[in-house]
Amino acid sequence: MMGQVEKLATHRGFGGSQAWAEQWSDSSGDTSSADEPQSKSPPPDIAGTYTGTVVDHKAGSSSATVIITQNGKKLSGSFSTGFNHGTVKGTIKPNNTVKLRLKVAGTCGANFHGVFENGDEIAGVYVVSGCASGNGDHGMVDVTD
Repeated sequence: MMGQVEKLATHRGFGGSQAWAEQWSDSSGDTSSADEPQSKSPPPDIAGTYTGTVVDHKAGSSSATVIITQNGKKLSGSFSTGFNHGTVKGTIKPNNTVKLRLKVAGTCGANFHGVFENGDEIAGVYVVSGCASGNGDHGMVDVTD
């Protein structure tokens, strides 16, 4: 399964993308960028409970559960893995791009960038940021509803 995530990450341009995630911040309240084409299509409905796998560069593999609620393009909810748990906040775009900020405690968390595919799957990569230790740690997530 994770081979598929790696292939998807590379195919979607996420391979080797640690730098973007370190610089990305929660833009769920931001308006669209001027250089981003305006779409009349609404984003897909991805609300639900997703389960699957997370593979962390340092900690290894674990099960993952992500509960997502949706209001238009804005996403919120919670997540839990064998490593930690916390909240999620982010956006879904009409092109199925998902950006999430996973928050563990305080400013510690991870920036996730992925894709909603097959009508029930979210797959992508993350980079840990804002933590006293673990900054730069990264991994992949593949969950289905």
